[in-house]
Amino acid sequence: MRRWAQIAVLWGAFGCGEDEPTCATFEASCTPLYSPTFDQVYNRTLKPSCAQAGGACHAPDGNAGGVTFGDVEQSYQALVAGGRVTPGDPTCSVLSKRLHSTDATFQMPPGQPLSAEARCSIGQWIAAGAPR
Repeated sequence: MRRWAQIAVLWGAFGCGEDEPTCATFEASCTPLYSPTFDQVYNRTLKPSCAQAGGACHAPDGNAGGVTFGDVEQSYQALVAGGRVTPGDPTCSVLSKRLHSTDATFQMPPGQPLSAEARCSIGQWIAAGAPR
């Protein structure tokens, strides 16, 4: 395991701050569902599960939280430049907290959590610095 990944895992165990939900737990040695690149995250998770037209939260007609995953570049900007992903921090990034939450009002996707392998792919992408 790379040193920065070990630090991220250990740091996540202590939380992010008093005003934020508890940080997610991320085990860097997890088994990813797919290669941890943004294109894979977008095409294999965000687009098919979060951006389906006609009711998905982040479809162009949904725009939940001001985030739309209708386009790969726009999606990347919404996550990284929009502060929902902190490159290198797979534990306290807002996206990670929401994907790992068990609180039904905070969890994403609502009602049907992603598989551990899909969360692993996203976590490894974030841990690698969330490159585009």
